[in-house]
Amino acid sequence: MIETTATIVSKHDGFSLVQLDESGCGRCNEPGGCGGQVNLSRIFCSPRKSFRVIDSGAAAAGDRVTIVIPEGRIFRSALLAYIVPLAGLFLGAAAGFFIGQETGAIVGAVSGLIAAWVIPVLFHSRSVSRQENLPHVKY
Repeated sequence: MIETTATIVSKHDGFSLVQLDESGCGRCNEPGGCGGQVNLSRIFCSPRKSFRVIDSGAAAAGDRVTIVIPEGRIFRSALLAYIVPLAGLFLGAAAGFFIGQETGAIVGAVSGLIAAWVIPVLFHSRSVSRQENLPHVKY
């Protein structure tokens, strides 16, 4: 299990809206610290994001809790989001090239990308229906 700490912003119907704590070495604002996390936040201007997680416990808004994500879930999500569509693009282009040279490669690439896009959509809908795959608050 992958664990991180977060602060509960609000609770509603068995779910909590949480904000993840800042990551890094913890020396951002201390003398001798690199300030990397602070500087990166300023560069990209990204405020802390909120996430919805399963929470069946008694914690209230403002409480710090531990969020648990099943092991390998992030890797599988990245694989489905990036590698599968990319593989569909290249395989479609290769198949299309053998059928109709340049025009076939273009049509094949687009067709392969569209076909490969369906796979993550199907896996996502199937995995979301299983609660053990979703991030949750650990008590």
